[in-house]
Amino acid sequence: MKIILFALFIFINFSFSQQISERSIQKGLDALYNFEWEKSDKIFNKFIEDYPEEPVGYHYSSIKPLWFYLGSFNKAYLDTFFTASDKALNLAKNIEKEDSLTANLAFLLSSIYSNRSIANARDENYLFAVWENDRMKYYADEALLLNEKLYDAHIGPGLYNLAVSQIPSSLQWAIKIVGIDGDREIGIEHLETVIKKGILSRVDAKFYLSQIYSRIIIDYSHAEKLLRDLTNKYPRNLLFRMSLAWVELEEGNILSAERKFQSIVNNKQPEFPILKSLSNYQLGNINFYKGKLDTAISFYEKYLQTKLRNDYEGITNLNVGIALELSGLRDSALIFYEETAKGNPDLDEDSFAKRKGQILLEDSLSFEQRRFFFLKNLFKEGKYKILIDSLKSFISDSLSNDLKAEAYLLLNQAYLKQKKYTEVIVHSAKTLDIEIKNENWIRPYALYYGALASYHLKNFTDSQLFLNLISDYSDYDFSLKLEGLKYALKRKLDKLKLTNSK
Repeated sequence: MKIILFALFIFINFSFSQQISERSIQKGLDALYNFEWEKSDKIFNKFIEDYPEEPVGYHYSSIKPLWFYLGSFNKAYLDTFFTASDKALNLAKNIEKEDSLTANLAFLLSSIYSNRSIANARDENYLFAVWENDRMKYYADEALLLNEKLYDAHIGPGLYNLAVSQIPSSLQWAIKIVGIDGDREIGIEHLETVIKKGILSRVDAKFYLSQIYSRIIIDYSHAEKLLRDLTNKYPRNLLFRMSLAWVELEEGNILSAERKFQSIVNNKQPEFPILKSLSNYQLGNINFYKGKLDTAISFYEKYLQTKLRNDYEGITNLNVGIALELSGLRDSALIFYEETAKGNPDLDEDSFAKRKGQILLEDSLSFEQRRFFFLKNLFKEGKYKILIDSLKSFISDSLSNDLKAEAYLLLNQAYLKQKKYTEVIVHSAKTLDIEIKNENWIRPYALYYGALASYHLKNFTDSQLFLNLISDYSDYDFSLKLEGLKYALKRKLDKLKLTNSK
């Protein structure tokens, strides 16, 4: 999901042309951001009509079909994008050859190559994508060398550093051999520069940074602020709206998230079926959390019928199976448990679903597991006091070790919400004392909650020790999310060290 959202919103650039005013470009961009297609088309087509030998109009006109392709995977939109992008690139390269490379022209070329790299990557033309990404960085660097005050150009090295920093550690040796290097914090600094000092790329930088904070560095409050600013300014933008709803759901603001997801499902715009499909998935989750199992199944089935990729297919099948089994339909549930391996193995949720589905094929849900399902829903609904009281009576020696450990972990989460940090540390220790058979993700998460509670208690040394212990664990469920949580907490600890050293 994070890749889809990150790539769906494309790099906009500062004007190369001295004849096309910044104000007219901003009007076109505002219409584009707000999904007012006819209005943006009229403005950008006027650029082409008035200045047919300049690349600017063709570049801006290429953005909408690229968005449509990323939101639908319809190759017709991809062809339309490349027709306009090829024209923009050829005109820009001719100007570079015949005249000289100015900062604005370099930035325009960087923008063109960035969009082409994203398009080719989504179309699985990876060699072209890598080459064009390199061209993007080259021209962005040239733009800043020619004009250090062209702050919008910082978006190029910002995205480049963030993209390279996300390459798996198992492949880091390969990128070093070919001379590719990237740093996440440097990437963030570049985007923050655009947000503070840029002009026409500020919206892009805000959105990209929101995705970093909601998908990679788990800092939902920061992501929510950025996304709320964007949705307030561009209320018709379904991508901004869904991104905010996703964050709200993670933060426990179920009602607000549900309204936004439902509005996307009800929207009549046909160009972004992936957003509607994913909204059905999340509406299934919301009703699953509420215990409205029939409604959850209905939304999940809509998702399975409309999905464009296999993202979340595994977890959807798992949740449908659990909902059916909780409703007394074990035989029907088995059909969906069989399908849990069909998801995207690179997603935490689908990786978990594959493993859990195999367990549930062999063993039906116990009475205690059924009870625990509804207790977990109390957390999702924000009923922390009721949950804590219920868990205290639920936890007993009769529970399996795995279920007892997971119950303690849930208790930790509730205590964190109530800011009872000493209780979190106590129950983290209890969790770690339990010998776990299958749910090996519980231990590293218990250590993280201990680290977070210690941080809030200003026991910073203990917090770092808890974080260090997490590295003893590998190959566990929900590891990508925990990496983001760890990184966010480590950033805070590192900033404290830097402050104290001054």
